[in-house]
Amino acid sequence: MKLRILVIASAVLLTASCSFADKAGAAAVVGGTEIPSSQVTSQVNEVRIEIENTSPELLQDIPGMAQLSQMIIDRLVLEEVLTYAVNEMGIKVSDAQVAQYRDAVFRNYGEAEVKAQLASRNGLASAYVDQFMYDLLVQRAIMDQLTPGMTEEIQAAALYKYLSGIITEQGVEVSPRYGTWNIETLQTAAGENYLSTTTPVEVIQ
Repeated sequence: MKLRILVIASAVLLTASCSFADKAGAAAVVGGTEIPSSQVTSQVNEVRIEIENTSPELLQDIPGMAQLSQMIIDRLVLEEVLTYAVNEMGIKVSDAQVAQYRDAVFRNYGEAEVKAQLASRNGLASAYVDQFMYDLLVQRAIMDQLTPGMTEEIQAAALYKYLSGIITEQGVEVSPRYGTWNIETLQTAAGENYLSTTTPVEVIQ
């Protein structure tokens, strides 16, 4: 099964080098909006439980706890960036559109399969599936506005450039305890203060 996911959060996140000392309890800060570490921890626990209770044959990957934290931070930062984009571009995505898209994805790929992939490869618990689908629709709407009728490759590049511009303007910081951003690969990498909890989530056999 291959579910085509547009999420490019880890491909656009850049972090400032200033200290996190004055932001105790924050996992990340986006344009002055803090993402609490408690929120990340709560969602990690939700995903961990779901993975433990998912049939092993549906899981392509079994992420470590720290990897789950990074996935969740990526997604929460992207949500903040997309909120800014929605306001700037006047994008509207209704609950009905989200439900229609979600149900179509479930029909095409299987609900259990999709949820297993989202949990293990995107750090997403079932409770946040609708938010995830909303984010995908927003990204599609942005691409359609920026480069209507163009190829997927051109649209993806335009989306990357646009979101990168928002991040540069607003500023994104991530707590070093969750790792550092590798500018070359544009992915989270372990840093000196990186969380040591890297044991993979156990899966019930």
